[in-house]
Amino acid sequence: MNQVELNENLSADVEVRYTPAGDAVADLRMAVNERYRNARTSSRRKPTG
Repeated sequence: MNQVELNENLSADVEVRYTPAGDAVADLRMAVNERYRNARTSSRRKPTG
C-alpha cells in the first residue's frame, strides 16, 4: 500500500462513493500554499520562477 501525507486545507467536504465492486473512492479538494520552509534556516519562502 502506498501512503501520502498532505498537510493543506480542504476546500470542501470529502465525497465518498463506491465502485460496482464495492471499493470506496474519495474525492476531495485542497487549497494549496506554494510557500515552503527552508530546512536549514527554518525560514518560509515562496518559490521563484
